[in-house]
Amino acid sequence: MSKCSATISVTAQVEFAQVERIVTTLAVIDSDEGIPLDYNYNETIKEEELTSAPGCPKSIDGFPWVYYGDPPKCHLSGFRGPCGENQLLFLKDFESNEGVCVCEICEKYLISGAPIQVSPDKRYKFCGPDHVYDKTSRQCYDLNAQGSCEQAQWLVKDSSGVNVKCVPECPKSEESDKVMKYDHNKGECVLMVTVNFSG
Repeated sequence: MSKCSATISVTAQVEFAQVERIVTTLAVIDSDEGIPLDYNYNETIKEEELTSAPGCPKSIDGFPWVYYGDPPKCHLSGFRGPCGENQLLFLKDFESNEGVCVCEICEKYLISGAPIQVSPDKRYKFCGPDHVYDKTSRQCYDLNAQGSCEQAQWLVKDSSGVNVKCVPECPKSEESDKVMKYDHNKGECVLMVTVNFSG
């Protein structure tokens, strides 16, 4: 009798391991809580498709679940999840199952193939003329805005164009079609014409 029940128990475990682990609730997918690992399920590896990390739910539309946090939990890549404001979680590299938070705007630049400047100390990544990612604080900032600076200061490119500094914020323009921006080449605030594409 005990041999028979042991066989039934093993069979039940094998069948359970073949059940797909699928999560489709947006509140769970985009939560910073994550989903606990469950090694009873590992997504079947498919050629030329990213698969979820072992113990995580099945990937959704080509976006795999990745490990993030300590202890690690499963988070769906391509969503904010546990990341900061204006950031998305992506697979760190193809050799690991770990996720990394990336500026949403920087990810768009990477996908488009546009070049991303990096500061000499590798702390800052510049995504176009108006955005920067700070590796130390793991935050994305708009340039010509407060960013990581004190109140009444702006985060701007320095004169080298490949690093940042804090300067007193530029005064507001009195002309509705112009804005004040900091010109890092000149080291001062300049009046710039805004372009309206709406017609």
